[in-house]
Amino acid sequence: MNPPAILYTLVLLVMVFWSGNYVAGKIALRTIPPLLFVGVRIGMAAILMLPIYAWERRRSRLPWPTRAQIFRFARALQPPASDWLRPRTMERLPAITKLPGKETSGEA
Repeated sequence: MNPPAILYTLVLLVMVFWSGNYVAGKIALRTIPPLLFVGVRIGMAAILMLPIYAWERRRSRLPWPTRAQIFRFARALQPPASDWLRPRTMERLPAITKLPGKETSGEA
């Protein structure tokens, strides 16, 4: 196969997978909970990407990351724990003093 044919084949595969993902998601969400569906999708993506990652690592001869490096990377992507523990109160929200078109005179 010549390079343009390979490129167009790969583009076609991306389009088929992308559109098939939407259809499969619509069908799957009728029967399983959304969080389970997301977990399964992420797990399948990890399983599919791991051989590609391993092949690329072997080809470039870089060492595998240690558990500590993986943990530090994952922790950097998450917000600090204090953000999750802090209560969400009204004082942190912007105050709305007057809605447009709704003038109140204070009389009942």
